[in-house]
Amino acid sequence: MGYQVKSRGGNRLKYQIEQCINSVNKVGSSKRDAKKYGVSQIHSYKQLKEVLSVSQNFGKWLLDQGVKDLFKLKKAHYRKYIEYMQQKEVSIRHLINVETNLRLLDKGMKHISNAKGYSNRAWIPKERIFHFYNRDKPINRSISDERAAEIYERLSTSAKIGTDLQMAFGVRLKEASKTICAFIHRQENELFWIASDDPKAINSAKGVTKGGVHVKYHVVQVMKKEL
Repeated sequence: MGYQVKSRGGNRLKYQIEQCINSVNKVGSSKRDAKKYGVSQIHSYKQLKEVLSVSQNFGKWLLDQGVKDLFKLKKAHYRKYIEYMQQKEVSIRHLINVETNLRLLDKGMKHISNAKGYSNRAWIPKERIFHFYNRDKPINRSISDERAAEIYERLSTSAKIGTDLQMAFGVRLKEASKTICAFIHRQENELFWIASDDPKAINSAKGVTKGGVHVKYHVVQVMKKEL
């Protein structure tokens, strides 16, 4: 196992939470193999950070409820916590995320119980309270071509160049703002926006693309006609 959460202080509940999360922490191991065998675990630092945050917030709430032992939870605690989160008027997406991470915490608790020869504590309902189909439907925030043209005419010369790059290659705003001539390549009479994953390359992706990964955008037909 790679990175592990380390407990600090004498908070028993916090220690239990961290130990349970560490028991399902498989950062660095194959997620594909885990899915193959139907095992739900933690396989990324982002996921580890999320489950730790949700679980610690849950632990703080439990302490306020007088609960000091994670392995004495009841389904009533789970339902009351979800109701508490609803009262905070968080989004459905956030509530779904809370349920997902608490279920990972529960899996960690089962690992700990099984290792010690104890029976599992059933405190999470089999069915989720919130489902992905409960999420808010996406809103179309696009503007008309006429409105886009009106906004374009108000842009500065530099901003228009960045907008042209975005429209032509589909690059993100950050990528457009950091574009240099080295990123533009002509191949068989077509133009490509290419960022290299070589940190020493003149068109290095570091600090330009999302995550500093290699990226290649093909120019759209509209731009080709204008060149």
